[in-house]
Amino acid sequence: MSDVSAGTGSVRVPSLFSASGDVYREVLRNSSEAIAIIDAQGVYREQNDAHRALIGYPDEELAGRTPAIHMGDETFAEVARALAWSDRYRGEVASVTRDGRRLTLELSAFTVRGTDGEPLCHVGIKRDVTERRQAERELQRRYEQLAILYRVTDAVGRAGALDEIYDEALGGLERALGARRAAILLFDEGGVMRFVAWRGISDGYRAAVDGHSPWTRDAVDPRPITIPDVALDPDLGPLRETILGEGIGAVGFFPLVTQGRLLGKFMLYHDAPHPFAPEDVQLAQTIAGQVAVAIARKRDEQVLREQLLEREREEQVQRFLARAGSLLASSLDLEATLAGVARLCTPFLADCCVVDVANEAADGLRRVAVSHADAALRPVADALRAFAPSGLLEVHHAIRAFRSGHAVLMTEVDDGYLRRATSGPEHLSVLRRLSPSSIIAVPLLARGRTLGVITLIRSSGRYGAGDLPLAEEVARRAALAVDNARLYEAATAANQAKSEFLAVMSHELRTPLNGILGYTELLLMGIPHPLPDASCTQVRRIGSSARHLLQIIEQILAFSRLEAGREEVHPEDVELGELVRETAALVQPLAQQKGLRFALALPAGPVRMRTDAGKLRQILLNLLSNAIKFTESGEVALSAEADGARVRLSVRDTGIGLTPEQRARIFEPFWQADHSSTRQAGGTGLGLSVTWQLVELLGGEVSVESAPGAGTTFTVVLPREVEFQDP
Repeated sequence: MSDVSAGTGSVRVPSLFSASGDVYREVLRNSSEAIAIIDAQGVYREQNDAHRALIGYPDEELAGRTPAIHMGDETFAEVARALAWSDRYRGEVASVTRDGRRLTLELSAFTVRGTDGEPLCHVGIKRDVTERRQAERELQRRYEQLAILYRVTDAVGRAGALDEIYDEALGGLERALGARRAAILLFDEGGVMRFVAWRGISDGYRAAVDGHSPWTRDAVDPRPITIPDVALDPDLGPLRETILGEGIGAVGFFPLVTQGRLLGKFMLYHDAPHPFAPEDVQLAQTIAGQVAVAIARKRDEQVLREQLLEREREEQVQRFLARAGSLLASSLDLEATLAGVARLCTPFLADCCVVDVANEAADGLRRVAVSHADAALRPVADALRAFAPSGLLEVHHAIRAFRSGHAVLMTEVDDGYLRRATSGPEHLSVLRRLSPSSIIAVPLLARGRTLGVITLIRSSGRYGAGDLPLAEEVARRAALAVDNARLYEAATAANQAKSEFLAVMSHELRTPLNGILGYTELLLMGIPHPLPDASCTQVRRIGSSARHLLQIIEQILAFSRLEAGREEVHPEDVELGELVRETAALVQPLAQQKGLRFALALPAGPVRMRTDAGKLRQILLNLLSNAIKFTESGEVALSAEADGARVRLSVRDTGIGLTPEQRARIFEPFWQADHSSTRQAGGTGLGLSVTWQLVELLGGEVSVESAPGAGTTFTVVLPREVEFQDP
């Protein structure tokens, strides 16, 4: 037996350590972990300073006591059983400090046995994880709140009816904020706030508070109001006793606002006084905002449904319009698209649907699609294709809609009308077999023009005014599709005509130009007679101008071939340095004429490529010519290098440079930085556009770096072996 030194703060109790255990005692005393030693009977024997600070009991009060003093009998018994069974225990335990604070401790305990195998003592190491567990619980609570917010937002967004929105919102609020009771109130048409959904409140309470609101309908930016203790809030006035009588101790008012419009309020009720944390108020208001948006959207949908389809559910209307929109956007084939619209309209909008478009060649309509919901009657409906209404049938519903630009609604169709609106006995027989009882004819209007007519026919039932909005919406979307298809056809034809015109024009111009160039060469050679020097100078100018014009024509021809998709790649083996050197030799004299330095940087060794040599040469010529054209002093540089499976070509100049806006448009056809009639640099504006298209054709990419006054650098990156497929 030995006594623990008074300097350690321990009481004098029989020590379990021998004199040779001083080291272990020092470890116990100086450890930052809370450590206590329990004897074999489960009674505290020693504790260190950290343990004393943790649970707050001085040694005198622990002497002769078990850990049940702070962790309770049940928990202590559980730990004792674990030690008796396995000599070890590890887990979390609840503990109450001497001053009554509740802690969560991480306890690691083990048994120390003597040489005879009997227990000498138990060592317990405790760590306070209260704050960590509280943080984890708070984090979990926030996560659950966010999950609830997500579920509520998703649910109210997908809800098909207002009652579903109310139910999801009330349930979400109760789960997120722990409120047992909740309600939703909305302004009615008279501006009075009324209950529309509730949980856990009585009919008498609703009747007593119905119509009360802290905000008026036109309130600007209403804020949440929370009353943590109803009994202490004098502002409630006479309502306070009513609220207390319902067993409500705390209440929260949360405005339902969307697009600056107050729709109503959320109510949260707690049975006892309850503090509303700022984060809880924020969460409740977020849910309220989502619900307000959903309520407003659903109300708008209800109005639209009442206007469009009194007998059809809104979900069907939305699906139909979505399918129609998708179908109309899926193709620019006019007749195929309109045939799809006719099939889509049956049977949702009609038993039979007929689509006619304007007949440009005659006074009337051209029938492009017919569909019937009944498979047995489809052959009969198909026979209508032969009876497109002509302009002579002025009484015909489609002709009236086409000429007036307004929908024609025929709630009833009798046989007399069929006789007046048909072109002959065969046409009348077909219509009679279809038995139309009601008709809507809606014009296809786009950009102030009537492009055709959609006719909806019912064989049973009647159309009414409420059916017109949906029919007109379908016609509006179909008209846009028809207009887009026609514009596309016109644009395609115009583009084809342009390309053909450019090709023909260029070919016709190139033939006489070649003759001019040939004769200028003969004159300079002294054939048939030598010319004076002054005349030779003029002839050279003629030749230079002709070659410039021929270059422009070649660019136009290349552009027209590229635009028409007729340009082909002809790959061959190429040595990069040799091709670049040859190309540089062609333009170097032009640079020298302007007094520009010309720099050429080539790879140290051979670089083999398989590409279209002519197109690669044209790319370099276009870029070099452009650089020389827009550089008045300084240098034009051309460099080439191998980069793995690619080659990199750069053309750099010290010219005028480009603004960011000019860089964005530099590769557009016919675009030039200077569009004025007095511009110094000529050209068609096609060179860089042709270059960009040729680079793409060879499987590469081209980029430009430039700034005003700092010159321009074009970089072309090409594969060393172009991918090529036989046309």
